[in-house]
Amino acid sequence: MILRLFSSSLAFVAAFSCAGCLSDDSSLRLAARGMGLGNYAAAQYPRTRPEIEAFTYAQLGVRLPKYPPSIFVLTALDQGAETWSSADGVAIRMDYGQVVELSGLSPGFKATRSSTPLSRALEAGKMPQSGSSYPVTVTIAGVEPPQTYALSCNLTEVGGATEIEIVDLTLSARPFTEVCSDGQSTVRNEYWISTKRPYVWRSRQEVAPGLPSIQFDVLKRPG
Repeated sequence: MILRLFSSSLAFVAAFSCAGCLSDDSSLRLAARGMGLGNYAAAQYPRTRPEIEAFTYAQLGVRLPKYPPSIFVLTALDQGAETWSSADGVAIRMDYGQVVELSGLSPGFKATRSSTPLSRALEAGKMPQSGSSYPVTVTIAGVEPPQTYALSCNLTEVGGATEIEIVDLTLSARPFTEVCSDGQSTVRNEYWISTKRPYVWRSRQEVAPGLPSIQFDVLKRPG
C-alpha cells in the first residue's frame, strides 16, 4: 500500500523554489515551464550540467526503482534543514542529508524519523564517526493502522574515499552505511559524504519500514 502511494505520487514532479516562496499552483506551473518541462511534465534527469546550473534554484534528483528518475526543487532552507518539493504536493525534508520527513503521498500521509549523530556531525562540519550506535524512532501517519518503530541503528564507513559522478560533476566522497532494526523490521540507508566541506551529495534511503529504497542525488546544492 505504501509503495503504491509513493510510485503514483512520483508521476509528476516539476517543482518550484524561491526566496520569497510562492507556492500556489500557478507558480508551480510557471516553474515547470521555466525548466523547459511544460505544465506538470515529469521532470526527468539526467539533464545536462549547463541546464542544471542555468536554473536558479537547487535541485534534487529522485530515483525510485522501476520508475523514471525525477527532479524535486528546494522550497525551504533553514541552515541544514532542506525541504524539497514537487508540483503534486510531495515534500521531502532532510536534516543534513538524512530524510526526517516524507509527506504528500496521499491525504494525511506522513513518515517521520528522528535525527541522528550523522546529522549532528555534519552540522558541526565534521565527518560522522564510523561504528557509532544510536536509537531512531520512525512513525508513519495517514495509513491504517498508524505505525511506530523504535529502531537501533549502526553506522559504518565502507572503505575509504571514492569518486562519485552526478551529471558530469565528479566528487570525492566517503561512503557510509546505516542499518536500523527492531529485530523484526530493518531499514538500510547509504550515504556518500563529500570529503571537502562534508555534505551528503548522494544517498539511498528507505526512510521507514515498508517504503522502497530511494536514491537521492543533489544535482545543484543550496547556496
